[in-house]
Amino acid sequence: MYLLIPVFCQANSTDYLQLESFFHLAYADDNALWITGLAAINGTREWLTSDKTCPLPPFLTERDKTRWLEINRRKDTIKGLLNYYRCLMRGIQAEDEAPLTDEQRTLKVPVLGICGGGDMVTRADQIGRGITPYASKGYKEVVLEGAGHWIMLERRAEVTNVLLEFVREDSS
Repeated sequence: MYLLIPVFCQANSTDYLQLESFFHLAYADDNALWITGLAAINGTREWLTSDKTCPLPPFLTERDKTRWLEINRRKDTIKGLLNYYRCLMRGIQAEDEAPLTDEQRTLKVPVLGICGGGDMVTRADQIGRGITPYASKGYKEVVLEGAGHWIMLERRAEVTNVLLEFVREDSS
């Protein structure tokens, strides 16, 4: 998503830069498309400026897509949604976080990470590395094999069950 910011957030109108093409890249039917479309140098720019699309993933309907486009055509909506990535890239919070000690960064509750085994962005083999040292009450990771980045949409029932099991375990 980092590469979307310079390409996508510079427009000033609500009909800018192939919003439907952006939708199809963000919600691709094939997780590997993020490697060529998002991670590759100029991949996002090429995808959007070519106005590419792909089939909908099985967890979304045409109605979902229509509603998403309707909402995100509103002025500055996409800019607002991408602010997280803009701040991350620019290190906006780095100065505020620098004085924090490891103790202040430590999470004092059990932590659950639910990852998609096919996620090309938040990779299951990486996510726990940054959390585990700061999870003083333990870190549990569940990898849903075959799922991508949008696990809460792709595997709704499984995610719900994992969350409920985690809460039950912590309360017993």
